[in-house]
Formats: sequence, C-alpha cells, structure tokens
Amino acid sequence: MGEGEDFSTDRMVFLPIVVALLLLFSAMFAASETALFALARMESTRQKLAAHVREALERIMARPLESLLVIIGLNEASNVFAECLATTFLLTRLGPIGAWLSVPLMLVLVLIFADITPKTFALGFPAGIASITARPLAALSALLHPMAKWLIPAAAPPRPAPLSEEEFKALLRAGEVLGEVEPQERELIHKVFDFGDRRVVEIMTPREKIFRLAVNTPPEQLISEVARGHFSRVPIYRERPDNIIGILHVKDLVTRRLEPSPPRLERLIRPAYFVPPGKALGELFDEMRRGRFQLAIVVDEYERVVGLLTLEDLLEELFGEISDEFDYEGPELMRVGPGEWLAAGSIALERLREAVGDGITLPAASAETLGSYTLSRLKRVPHRGERFKLGDLDAAVERVRGANIELVRLKRQPEGSGAA
Repeated sequence: MGEGEDFSTDRMVFLPIVVALLLLFSAMFAASETALFALARMESTRQKLAAHVREALERIMARPLESLLVIIGLNEASNVFAECLATTFLLTRLGPIGAWLSVPLMLVLVLIFADITPKTFALGFPAGIASITARPLAALSALLHPMAKWLIPAAAPPRPAPLSEEEFKALLRAGEVLGEVEPQERELIHKVFDFGDRRVVEIMTPREKIFRLAVNTPPEQLISEVARGHFSRVPIYRERPDNIIGILHVKDLVTRRLEPSPPRLERLIRPAYFVPPGKALGELFDEMRRGRFQLAIVVDEYERVVGLLTLEDLLEELFGEISDEFDYEGPELMRVGPGEWLAAGSIALERLREAVGDGITLPAASAETLGSYTLSRLKRVPHRGERFKLGDLDAAVERVRGANIELVRLKRQPEGSGAA
C-alpha cells in the first residue's frame, strides 16, 4: 500500500510540468491562428517566406474552415486538459481548497499566457510565427481532416451549388418571356458573361493609332502637342516609340506649368503598366480596379508595343459609349448674336473660317483646331475669361478643363475700330 502511494506521489510531481507544456501548446495554437490568418491578407509578406513555409500555408489556406476548426479544437483541448490536471494536482496537495484555487489560477494563466500574450505577439511578428508553426499545423490539419470535415456540416448550413452560365442564361430567357427582365438588362447581363471570355487584343487601340510623346519634347511644344491629342494620359517614350518609359498625366503637367521653373518631363511621368495581348478583359479590369490605374500598355512576347487599353475602353464594352473629361457635348459653333459666336475648342480652323467669313488671319504654321491654336499662341494653358486676338475677331476663353480648351467666345470688332 505504501509503495502505491509513493508511486502516485512521484507521478504528481510531474503534473505541473505537463500543465506547463499544455499551456505552451495552447499558446502556440493561439498565436498560429492569429498569424496564419493575418498572413492571408499580406501577399507581399507571404512571398518573402521560405518555399516550404509558403507551401504549408497554401495547404492550410486551401481548406480555411477545416484548418480553423483543427486549430481551435487543439487549443481548447490543451486548455481543458491543463485545467483538469492543475485541479487534480492542487486538490491532492491542498485538499478541497486546492480545487477552489485552481479556478482563478488557471483563468489568469490561460488568458494572459496562453491567449492574449501569444496573439498580441503574433500580430506583430506573423511571419516569424508562421515559419515555426506552419508545417506542424499543416500536418495536423491533414491528420485531423476527416474529423474536421465531419464537423463542418454541423457548423455551417449547406450552400446551394452555384448556377452554371447556361442555367443562368436559361433563367434569363425565361424572365424575358415573362416580362420580368427588360431587353436592356438582358443585353447588359450577356455582355458581362462575354466580357470574361474576351481578350485584350480584341478591343485595344492598335500601336499605329497610339498618341505618344518623346521624353525630350521641348517644353514650349509640349502643351500644344498634349492639346492636339485631347487625352488626359499620354504614354512617354525614349529614343524609339516602343520604349515606353512611363505615363504623363496631363493634370500634373498643367499644375507644374504654373511654377516659376517648370520641371523636366521625365520628372512628371508615372510608371506604366504593361499587359500581354492574351490577358482576359475581366482579369485586367480587376487589376485596374485594385491598382487604381487607368491605362495599360499592351506588349507582345518580344516586349514590342502592340496596343493600348484604358479603363474607359473596358467600361464601354459593358455599358456602351462613355463621355470622358474631354468630350464637349454642345455644337462646334453656335451664333449667339450679331457678329458673335461660341466655338468649341475642337473645331477645325478651316471650318471656323468658312463659317464666320474671311476675318480670320493665321500664321502659315498654325494648328489644326481652335484649342490647339490658342495654346500655341499663348504658350500656356489660359484661365477662363482670358482674351486674345484671332485676326479681326476678339476671342475670350469661356471654358477650360485640364489642358483642354473646351469653349471660346468670338466677337467681330465693330467697323472702324483698329486691331490692337
């Protein structure tokens, strides 16, 4: 009898060590839960991890709900066993009062050392925690996968299988027959389905139609060239047209032109985004939305520029023609009184001369449109209300948007008055 009691007492000596190990396991599972699912939103951090760690993470994230059940289950099991063994040890050593002491003692130990502290540490160092725990957890998840899979239906309601594209189109046709779906709605939905199957090469602007400027374009020529193109973003190249080095945002040019010493064009350009011609439109649209860029340069496998695509091009594939910031919706020329007109900046000078008579005299090397001529004449972007001479006509800028002159008021001078 005495030998049995000694053996039992010897075993009791090891209980605190076992409790400490169980709390350590619990802390590891708590830290792993926080670190692994924090890394799910940190793509750049994941790419810096070792290959075997990334592979283990991918196996865990492939079944996130099952992995979460395994981690939480092991964490709770460690806590329960630790509390039971601690209660047994204190009850043996201190009697009934030991059982009462075990409750607050284990509550503090579990909360502080097995939950709050490891989770806080994992938030600050998710990559370090994942490097240690990813592979063991991936192995445990694979081992306990059958049990976790069996528990999932009880934890989450079953989801209906998603409709296939053909099933959805059949429902769409039925809705149209019943009058529940308008023709415009049907057309838009079909465009959405087709959008995902189409490729960049099908809708891009071909290379020969791309408006681009050399990085060494003289400052005095830059404004007039930008106005001639009527684009809010312009590809910039160095030495040869295929060597696109960035994108000029016209608003950046306009803002910096007001400075006493305008910066070089090379300092204004932003990075260009390059895509292959075979990229799916839906995939590119997602990239543009996430990256918040408006223009992509299309290059082939030899890095030659083959086209250009804008976010507006993608949206027009879904919703039809969209008016951008350079689209003026009014008439190109409108008479507003005797000898007085409102002219769009996009009107050709030849058409303007034919409409108002022979009073417009221009230099031999004049621009093609009223807006580009105005920029060339003033050598800067004018403000609203600014006046200048156009032959024997008084001209006043009525509307400017960015670097684009949208509207100019023209008025013939009264007879007998001289040109200033």
